Amino acid sequence: MPRVPTSATSLYDSKAPALTAAVQDVIAAAARGGDSGGAFDRLHESIWQVLALGDLMGRARVLSVADEASIEAAEAVPMFGGVTFQQAVDAIIERNPLLAQAPDFVGGKPRFVQVQEFYRDGPGFALAKSTELKVTRRAQAIIERAMSDGMESRDAIDQIAALSEDFSTAYAENVFRTNLNTASTAGTFDMASDPVVRVVAPLMHYSATKDVSTRKNHLAMHGTAAPVEHAIWNERSTPAGYACRCTLDLLTKPMARRMGLMTEDGRLIVRIPNPGVRADPGFGTRPVGAGAV
Repeated sequence: MPRVPTSATSLYDSKAPALTAAVQDVIAAAARGGDSGGAFDRLHESIWQVLALGDLMGRARVLSVADEASIEAAEAVPMFGGVTFQQAVDAIIERNPLLAQAPDFVGGKPRFVQVQEFYRDGPGFALAKSTELKVTRRAQAIIERAMSDGMESRDAIDQIAALSEDFSTAYAENVFRTNLNTASTAGTFDMASDPVVRVVAPLMHYSATKDVSTRKNHLAMHGTAAPVEHAIWNERSTPAGYACRCTLDLLTKPMARRMGLMTEDGRLIVRIPNPGVRADPGFGTRPVGAGAV
């Protein structure tokens, strides 16, 4: 069985070259003035597959925490990016068979199939279209600026790959890393909402990276803890901003007790540090995923 990345960040890092190349293909197609055609298809496939894997990894992480005996084994899986999409899905399903089950309320389709279809036809397609529009405008702007400086159109087109390389890399990292975090969080919430999981792991916990690059408001939200259905997660869900590295972690009852978040009689304690602090504008709302499938 192939070894797969164990976090959304490592998944992005392993797939970043393909995502960046897909963005550059769309720019090149736009520069030529033709239909992006196959370039868009490659971009769409790169995006929806990474988002679907991010969601599935979020679900798998929840199941690993809920089954405390499997935590150590799950975290010990080495990271390796050179696997196909299907190999990565197979590896996740093998370690988390519940994702291959088909709840009655989703039409008999396995959970992992529902997730793939959701990201392929929904957020993945929408993000691919918005990315295509963004980078096409970028390509047109480069050509227009070059021609206004006296460069011939053909020369501008020839140079566009070099002119847009930095943009492609930065744009891919910012947008895709942010959306991958969103997909992973959506999968975490959906799986954590399962009644069976909630019996053993009733709390969500906000964890900031806590280094010099951590934004002040993100750091101020570190330590937030509440049940999965609590309203605070409509304000403090990850990502809390573009390229956010914060995570939401599921806490089992023993973890909650050790952290002072559960009383001796089993009552959960909600902790909301710095109540006035919010995520960056446009962020922090609990993401909508494929549902509690």
